[in-house]
Amino acid sequence: MQTELKHFLDLSKIFRKLEDENYCIVKLPKSFPLYEIGSDLDIFCYDIKSFSKIILSNLQELDVSKTKIKINTAETHVYIDIIRNKKIHFRFDLYGALPSYKNINIKNAFFGSVIEHSKRIKIDGLNIAVPSNIDEAILRYIEYQEWYSQRPDKIKHIDYIKNKMQSNDIDLKKMFDRLHYYTSIPDSITQTRPTKLSGKAKRKKARKLYLIIIFLIFCIALIDIVIF
Repeated sequence: MQTELKHFLDLSKIFRKLEDENYCIVKLPKSFPLYEIGSDLDIFCYDIKSFSKIILSNLQELDVSKTKIKINTAETHVYIDIIRNKKIHFRFDLYGALPSYKNINIKNAFFGSVIEHSKRIKIDGLNIAVPSNIDEAILRYIEYQEWYSQRPDKIKHIDYIKNKMQSNDIDLKKMFDRLHYYTSIPDSITQTRPTKLSGKAKRKKARKLYLIIIFLIFCIALIDIVIF
């Protein structure tokens, strides 16, 4: 049974075949190209069908008697599960557009901007595409804001941002400017209370409040950087 749990995927080989593709890996694990069993990779790419075909072509050599490949396809989302012993051994999570969020609206253009502003880093001889430091921080903050009430472990994303700030890898002002440009509050939040303001004025006021809240959350989360 122990042999069944061993790492058998060669992510280096797969991503070597993907070096010419337009993509970026969001929240790249520090251990990459090694991986934890049961984990996944979130990947933004323009053509999820073409991208998934390249991945699948590299999975054909797996032992089919022990391994099952499950593919779930939607218009802008594909995930490929490698299953061993009826459990997910690893997942490729491919996005052709931004996922939907309840607590924040993000302009569709941010998706392409993340890919276009991505950078290539060298890992074990591989050229791996990841978001810019600012885009990575924004994506992590959005996930934290969306899920923290249900998943307190998402505080790890704030810790990531703090660490990047401590090492001067993130310009907080530029991050807020970019966050301001690409995000807004959902109408369901801005319309929760009656007001005599016009729709445009109401949205403008709510947006200012939203940005103040974001700023205060960051100040509270990052205050120990100033103190220590």
